[in-house]
Amino acid sequence: MIPIDEIRHSSTGAWQLFLGEANGMNAFNTSFEGFLRSFGVVVLVFPLFLIFCSAELMILEDLEEPDTPVPSPGFYFGARTIVLIVDWLAFPVLMIFIARLLDLGSRYVSYIVAYNWTALIAILPLSLPLIFFGYNLIPALVALVLSVIGLGIVMRYRWFVAVTALGVGGWTAFGLVVLDLALSFTLTELTSRAMGI
Repeated sequence: MIPIDEIRHSSTGAWQLFLGEANGMNAFNTSFEGFLRSFGVVVLVFPLFLIFCSAELMILEDLEEPDTPVPSPGFYFGARTIVLIVDWLAFPVLMIFIARLLDLGSRYVSYIVAYNWTALIAILPLSLPLIFFGYNLIPALVALVLSVIGLGIVMRYRWFVAVTALGVGGWTAFGLVVLDLALSFTLTELTSRAMGI
C-alpha cells in the first residue's frame, strides 16, 4: 500500500518532470522501500486501463468478422491485465543489465522510481484518443492524429526522465526510449497472440 503523502509528492514530481523541471526528481522516494512501492503505481493506472480496454473491446466488436469472433469481456480483460503486468515489469528488469553495461548502477533505482511514477501522466496521451474513439466521441482520423501527437509527447517525456534521472546524453536517452517502446510493443503483441486476442 502506497502512503497518501507519497502518492501526492510523487505525482507532483511526475508533473514537474512533464513540465521539464528537473527538480521534480526530488519529490520521489528513492529508498529501497520507495523503489518497491513505485511498482504499485500500476494499481493507480489500472482504472483508466480498464476504460481503455473497454474502448478496445467496443472497437473490436464494431470490426467483428465472421471468422474472427470477439473474445468474451471476462477473458479479454483478464488477458489484457496479464499483458499489462508483463509490460510493466519488463523494462525495469531489462534496465538492470543496461545500467550495468553503461555503468549507471548508482542511478538505477532513482530512474526506475521516476519511470514508474511518470506512468501516471504518460498513460493519458497514449490512451485517451482510443478511449474517445471507442466511445464514439471523435472520428477515427482525429483519434489517429491525436495518438501520433500523444506518442510524441510521451517519447519526449520519457526522454527527459532518462536524461534527468540517469544523467546520460540525449542520444543515449533517446535509445532507451525507443528500446522501451519496442519492447512494450513486442511483448504486447506476443502475449496477445499467445492468448488469442
